[in-house]
Amino acid sequence: MEFGYLERYDLENTLARKFYRQLGYVVSEGYDFNLAQHPTEIAVLNMAKIAINEISEICIQKMSDNSEDNDEDDNSWSLD
Repeated sequence: MEFGYLERYDLENTLARKFYRQLGYVVSEGYDFNLAQHPTEIAVLNMAKIAINEISEICIQKMSDNSEDNDEDDNSWSLD
């Protein structure tokens, strides 16, 4: 799972906003956590980045595993 720069930027802010809300804080919809200076805001942005990276790695691994499974299945077929 790969994102373009702007997609990732938007997703980071969306997740950071949701994490921030879980802590009882609210910011406007257009708030850019990448410009944050408050430690909590910086922390939720970092948490969002970690979450995106983890999910991306899991998706890439699963796609790789599925590809290897398909390759093995392809190799098992024979016309002989």
